[in-house]
Amino acid sequence: MQYTVQAAARATGVSEHRIRTWERRHGVPAPARSPKGRRLYNDDDLRVIRVMARLIDSGIPADEAARAAVSSGRIELPAADESSAQPAASPIVETLLDAVRAFDGQRLEQQLRRAFAESSNEEAIDGVVMPLLHEVGEGWARAEIGVACEHFTSEIVRRILVSRVDERRPVSPGAPVLVLGCAVGEHHDLGMLALWLLLLDWDLNLVVLGADVPEAEMVAACKAVDADAACLVATTATAVSSMWLIARRLARLQRPRHVFVGGPGLDRQTESGIRAGEILPPSIPDAARAIAASLGARYRGIIETTPSPDLPAHEFE
Repeated sequence: MQYTVQAAARATGVSEHRIRTWERRHGVPAPARSPKGRRLYNDDDLRVIRVMARLIDSGIPADEAARAAVSSGRIELPAADESSAQPAASPIVETLLDAVRAFDGQRLEQQLRRAFAESSNEEAIDGVVMPLLHEVGEGWARAEIGVACEHFTSEIVRRILVSRVDERRPVSPGAPVLVLGCAVGEHHDLGMLALWLLLLDWDLNLVVLGADVPEAEMVAACKAVDADAACLVATTATAVSSMWLIARRLARLQRPRHVFVGGPGLDRQTESGIRAGEILPPSIPDAARAIAASLGARYRGIIETTPSPDLPAHEFE
């Protein structure tokens, strides 16, 4: 039997918006299409939707739930009254989440800027920014946080990361050239921006193309600057497929010498060794160090900053 997205939502109790977003971000479910392009779900698709919703509600991260939901064989679901307890967010992240839920942009931005002012870029990204984005994303997946909160958070984080990137310093003549961008179809660029910021601590000539970079444009940019390396980022299943196509094409050119691929859209256990490109570690600081090591880049040290005078004197509550 086939179902429209509206019928699938009624049958599973999962909203049309969540179903479409899971499909876009995680490739789950994967419905057929009518001749006019309308989604058509079958009974297996409905089972996958129910499984994924149950796993997410039990506390399992959405990307893991997606892989489990489409895995072969029977899936043992947690009992309805059980919870797969996830590690509690740190006090700093909990405080930021309170600001997110209240749409308190001033408080959210001040405390994020304080995190960068009182620690290194690596520590702020790995310990505050990425955990915050993860918690917001998981809260959305569990329908505890609305899409408006997610967009609100993303825009403030983007503004802060871009302001930090503006502190970049000149590179040495002959420094390795790295072209950085998100694969075509990838519009979530905050991870790429965070990687860009951390790579500024190394003597690298960075050419940043941003989100949703078509294959031909990535190749053309690498040729134009005679790049030593290219780095592609993807967070969704659809973008990962596009990323492999670009990586394979770049690998055939033999220049750039290195093609790095990374992002939460990768399943490293199944992808490692079977695709083109050097797969980066999941941690953004580790990914930056891996790129620098492969290119023999010189470490230039952390950019020293001082707290903005308009920040309140209190610590994180």
